Amino acid sequence: MLFIFSESNMALKNVLIAFMAPLPSIIFYIYFLNNHQNDHLILSPLWNWCYHHPLILANTLFFLNIDVGFWLISLLQSSNWV
Repeated sequence: MLFIFSESNMALKNVLIAFMAPLPSIIFYIYFLNNHQNDHLILSPLWNWCYHHPLILANTLFFLNIDVGFWLISLLQSSNWV
C-alpha cells in the first residue's frame, strides 16, 4: 500500500514540474508585452533589445528553460539520468 502512495506522489511531482517548466518564459512574455511605452521613441531597454534581437531572445529563453531549468529540477529530485 505504501508503494502505491509513493508512485502517486511521484506522478504528482512530475505533473507539477510539467506545468511549472514553461513558467519563466510565460512570465517574461507577459512582462515583455506590458513593459513598453506607447510612444515608440521611449521604449524600455529590455523591450528594445528583445525587439531587435528575436533569435538571440529565443535561444536565451530556450537555454534558461531547458538547460538551466531542468538542471535545477534534476538537483531538486536528485535524479541525474543523463
